[in-house]
Amino acid sequence: MRLPKNLLSWLTLAITFLMAIYHMVASQEILLSTYRHYNLHLGLALVVIFLAFLEKSKRPLLRGLLVAALLGSIACWAYIHIFEEALLMRGVLGIPFDYAIGAMLIVLAIAAAWVSFGPVIPIIGMIGIAYLLIGGYLPAPFTGQSKSILDTINWLSTSLMGGVFSRLLPVSANYIFLFMVFGGLLSHTGATRFFMEIGRWLGSKVRSGPGLSSVVTSALVGMVNGAPAANIAITGAFTIPLMKKTGYKPHQAAAIETGASVGGAIMPPIMGESAFIMTGLSGIPYVIICGMAIIPAILYFFSCGMYVLLTGEKLRLPKSDIKINKRELLSTGPGFFIPLAIIIVLLVMDKSVAFTAFWAVLAVIITSLLRPQNRPSMNDIALGIKEGVIAGAGLACIMATAGLLYSSFTHTGLGIKLSAQIYMLSGGYLVLGMLVIWAIATIFGMVGVGPAIYIIVSIFGVSTLMKMGIPLGTAHFFILFASYFGFVTPPVAFGAVVSSRIAGSQYMKTAIEATKVAFVGFLLPFVFVTVPVFLLMPQPPLEAATGLIAAIVAVVGLQTSFVGYYLHDMSAIERAVSAVLAVVLFAFMLTGCHLMVLFAAGMFLFVALSIWQWRKRKAARLPVAVVA
Repeated sequence: MRLPKNLLSWLTLAITFLMAIYHMVASQEILLSTYRHYNLHLGLALVVIFLAFLEKSKRPLLRGLLVAALLGSIACWAYIHIFEEALLMRGVLGIPFDYAIGAMLIVLAIAAAWVSFGPVIPIIGMIGIAYLLIGGYLPAPFTGQSKSILDTINWLSTSLMGGVFSRLLPVSANYIFLFMVFGGLLSHTGATRFFMEIGRWLGSKVRSGPGLSSVVTSALVGMVNGAPAANIAITGAFTIPLMKKTGYKPHQAAAIETGASVGGAIMPPIMGESAFIMTGLSGIPYVIICGMAIIPAILYFFSCGMYVLLTGEKLRLPKSDIKINKRELLSTGPGFFIPLAIIIVLLVMDKSVAFTAFWAVLAVIITSLLRPQNRPSMNDIALGIKEGVIAGAGLACIMATAGLLYSSFTHTGLGIKLSAQIYMLSGGYLVLGMLVIWAIATIFGMVGVGPAIYIIVSIFGVSTLMKMGIPLGTAHFFILFASYFGFVTPPVAFGAVVSSRIAGSQYMKTAIEATKVAFVGFLLPFVFVTVPVFLLMPQPPLEAATGLIAAIVAVVGLQTSFVGYYLHDMSAIERAVSAVLAVVLFAFMLTGCHLMVLFAAGMFLFVALSIWQWRKRKAARLPVAVVA
């Protein structure tokens, strides 16, 4: 990082540091009342986003609008801070100043969310506002009680009861923000280099080394970063060219990176921001959520790894000659593992997420400065803090904007009505209900804003699934997976858009291949419901054991049928058998592991296929007789 060259850059840096320092101190001591704390969090987030955008903007008109937005953000924060008690006493009965400030705050939150993540979430937020205004005029079952414009503005802002101050904003302020700073620091103090070297080291041990390196690196970066598109950009710039150089086809290299990157959001113990959001919405302790995510994450990355290994063998790729920088590995390793150990220990000790994040941030800074080699400069640390704060501020604006729809759904009862309609549409059948909710979350998730889509669908989806007998945690994980894996779902498959540009491959070809890599991620949500041991929930030992075995073998069958290689090249019939055994074993899991005949049939097909493939492999290695 170079030092800022102008006053605006210095101001941006100063405000990002102010926001970081405030949240660090607030994690240890109560500095403000609850609503003043949330108000300052949102106010600083708006200022940071508009300053960061102003720093990049060159157009005079846009710069003028951004300056006005900055002044408006400060005015909104000051008004709510000064008149907090009066606003709480007035509630929904506002005065003219309340309406003016409230309208300004709503517009600013939507604008900041648009600048940070594009138009999708702002449009969804505006739909929430529109529903409060015209809900009374819509046909059943969407009919709701319409509110006046002034009442809508006040309810969604200065009443401090909903909208931008809904229960979503505290998730950002109390759970996510400091971990975003933590992620920014990790990226700029050597952790990314460490992830790369770990991936290189593992990748150097097998024929498909660069592909395996991509899977491992993307998993490690993704669990800290949490944004699949950013993960693809960070790791793909290195892994995709290396895979292409080794012999992977461009669309295969892009697909591997896409599939691995989307899995970072389900990788414990950090899981990007998804675990924090689930904690805030469900009330399930963070450490329990991380525990529940372990088996699904292992299965998912095992599936990605199988695709990579099998593809490498089928292409007869040469063994990787990647050179490992052992000094880099040893010097940067503690900067990742020590903070990670602190996070795990403190959470197991039942410390708060904010308290844990405080010590994790300090640990990253201290361990990076104490290492003898490749010590980051103070400028590197400053850049890490700045980027982490900007990312956290953007997410705060997303939470505030998503809160507009969240409050609209909860206040009008639309969430309950949608839940009832889904229940009626499915006829009360669990499989149909899951398919409807999965489809909704996946379709919305295609735009690539997994956290926000998860929040929105959970408003009505969780209650629907629970009505059908699914536990709270399982319902949340079901929707979480569907929301994130929409990112690799054609025809949109936004992840393939990013990776195909890096690889120079055809977009749709990449999207289809990425679907193969990530296919298990589409199936896992349904398995959570019928095989609860996957989420570390109680299940009879026999059913739990057979369910886990079936899952592993089904993943092997699935990927061998996709790739066309197991122990040797597979014929069309062998690929069909492999696909059938995968389907049979997944069907067995969907029965709750009760129909043992399916398990026996699937395992029989797997053993028969393995023996046949082993014989083909052995025959291919026999020496050819020379006739004199």
